Amino acid sequence: MIRFIFLIVFGYLAYRMVKKIISEKIVFIKKFQSAFDNNPQTEELLEDPYCHTFVAADHAHVRTINGKMEFFCSQQCADQFMLQQTPS
Repeated sequence: MIRFIFLIVFGYLAYRMVKKIISEKIVFIKKFQSAFDNNPQTEELLEDPYCHTFVAADHAHVRTINGKMEFFCSQQCADQFMLQQTPS
């Protein structure tokens, strides 16, 4: 009989511990999600016409070529593209 009571008490305490741990994790996840919901970070990606990699618009090297703005991943790609565009 004492074993049965001990098992019930132990089971109840284990249940309370697991419930507390899970509820704390849920609260943490909700706070983390709300931080992202309030501050969406959408960044436009543009394709480099020379090497065809994608680069964030705010980090791109911009050149105006034939009246059109071109976005490059690096200064070297921009220079190589310019060399490729000049007639020889």
